[in-house]
Order: sequence, then C-alpha cells, then structure tokens
Amino acid sequence: MANRRKLKNAVEYIKINHMMNTVLVTAVNDCRKCNLLHDKYDLLYLINGGNEMIYRHKQITGQNGTVEIFEPGEIHTTEKIYSPGNYYVLSIDYEELKRYSSENYGVDVPHFVISKSDNEKMKNIFKRLINILQRKHDKLEVEDIFSELIHTLLMTSSENSIKDYSYINSVKLLRVRDYMQENFFKDYSMDELAHIGCMSKYHFIRSFKEYFGTTPHQYRMQLIINYAKNEIENKRNPEVLYYYSDQSHYIRHFRNVMGVTPKKYSKIF
Repeated sequence: MANRRKLKNAVEYIKINHMMNTVLVTAVNDCRKCNLLHDKYDLLYLINGGNEMIYRHKQITGQNGTVEIFEPGEIHTTEKIYSPGNYYVLSIDYEELKRYSSENYGVDVPHFVISKSDNEKMKNIFKRLINILQRKHDKLEVEDIFSELIHTLLMTSSENSIKDYSYINSVKLLRVRDYMQENFFKDYSMDELAHIGCMSKYHFIRSFKEYFGTTPHQYRMQLIINYAKNEIENKRNPEVLYYYSDQSHYIRHFRNVMGVTPKKYSKIF
C-alpha cells in the first residue's frame, strides 16, 4: 500500500511498499541548490524547469521532459537554477534493484552509462506510472508498469561498467568510498583515507573531489544525513549531534538535503 502524507512545503514523499520499497518524491517549484549523495537508485523525471548540475565530473543541463538517472554512492551538485523545477523522483531501494537485476538479467550490480535519457518509451511509462499512483489503483497494475519501467531502464541505459575515468584511479577511490560508507562514524584522518587508496594525501584529496564532485569531509557528512534518514524511517532516534555544532545546524543540513526537517520526514513513516 502507499503511505501518503501531504507536506506543507514544496516536497512530498510517498512510500510504496509493493514497488521494491520505492519512495516517490514529488517536488513543486523547487529552487534548491543541493550537493546530494544518493543512497538509492534515483530516477528523476523533470516535468518543467531548468538547471545545471555536475554529475560524474560532467555538466548536465536539466530541461523539460528529461529523465535523469543517479546511482547509489554518487553525488550530484546543482550549480545553477534557471527556473523552478517541477519533477518526480522514483527512489529505488539498492538491494531490491540488485536482486531484480541478478534474477532477471544475471547482472549483480546494475550500473548506468547514461545519466540523462531522452528515451520516449521510458518517459511514457514513467508518466503512466505517476498518473496511476496519484489515484486509487490496483496493486498488480502498478507492479506491472513498474516492472516495465525497470526493464526499459536496464535495457536502454545500463552497462556492467559506468566509469570513463582512469580505471586504476577508480578502483582506488571506490575502495576508499566503500571504507567510508562502512565506517563513517569512526574518527579517521585524511592520511588514513589516502593510505587506504594507496595515494599521497594531496593527490587523494584532489582525485576524490574530481571523481565524486565533493570533498571527503562533505561526503562523510552526506553519509551521516543518509544514516539519520534511515534511522528516522525505522522509527529510531539518530545519534548525530556529535558531528554538528548544535541541533539547529543538524536540522538545517537535513532540510537542505531532503527538502523537509527531520520532524516532518518522520511523519511519512
């Protein structure tokens, strides 16, 4: 069933349990500039609006009717807003999509070489799905259309490897990223991270920012927000204040990333 709660601001979240535990995000007149670390596969359909963002160290222009694909563990940075955005995001659970991809296509971890798609078939399926979710709907109908959307996504945009960056450097940086994701609460130093990546400290800092579009510290703070979000979703109180100067700093950071305060986000789940 869909658990839906209206929020007073421009962003609304709807959790859809029977659709790979996907969360549908609806945004109206969104003017936020963000530096967002994705912890799920996020499929964005921009109805209207205009922006410029950096993703995978490339500039992407968001225009009316485009579909954008973001992978877990990667960051996009919005640099310019030309007009407020009205859009939908399907935030698809990482483990669920891995399982679906493995069972149906023999690919354990789907990666996407295309971060911006003009595929008309995919856009039409996306629109059909949104229209159905916004009215009283049959669960089987939703699951059929969602499965069609995922199939089209995997068939038109995915490859086993997505990186066009230096392969050796990529492996080193991904090793550091994995360590940070598993140990983000630890008090590790920049020297330790550089050692894990087998690089000098300053080469590591420069390479990390080039590759992920953010500094190691900013990446860690994004991991902490994702931890807080997941704790809230599971009705637990996140212990994050150690990493902020005060509670208002934490609330402000959470709202900048998620579009709502922790308190409002908790009401969705």
